Amino acid sequence: MLEQKIEEPLSELSVTPSVTSVNTVTKSLRMRSLCWILAGVVCCVIAAIVTWEAQFDPRLSRYVSLGVGEGCHWYANQDVLRFDQHQQFIKTSTLDCQSYPWVYLTLYPNFPRISALTCRKQFSRWQDNDCVTHYYFAESRHVGT
Repeated sequence: MLEQKIEEPLSELSVTPSVTSVNTVTKSLRMRSLCWILAGVVCCVIAAIVTWEAQFDPRLSRYVSLGVGEGCHWYANQDVLRFDQHQQFIKTSTLDCQSYPWVYLTLYPNFPRISALTCRKQFSRWQDNDCVTHYYFAESRHVGT
């Protein structure tokens, strides 16, 4: 049989890791955790910004100014070629310009409806827009015939 001679007893061998390597592992774990937390916060901020931007409809900011008259600041949808019908509506309008002086008209030729969004302040995506929508329908003379 083979015998092995043990020079040192097992109890005298050092089995504890060095303090330096434990500190290095601990710091590495802390840095990794910190990176994950930071990445999570950045993702949340990006999601909040995207949600904030997506909730606004920028169409009103592109409306064309038709001028000021009768105490109202009149604006019209920009995607029409002529504003004759808008001007005709303004002349016959009975909207309350003292309470809601900012008026955004949406009107299309050959469409029997006019919508007027009236606001207390000029439309802004950065403030609460206190607005009321009014719908006007042209009379249909041949309904039911």
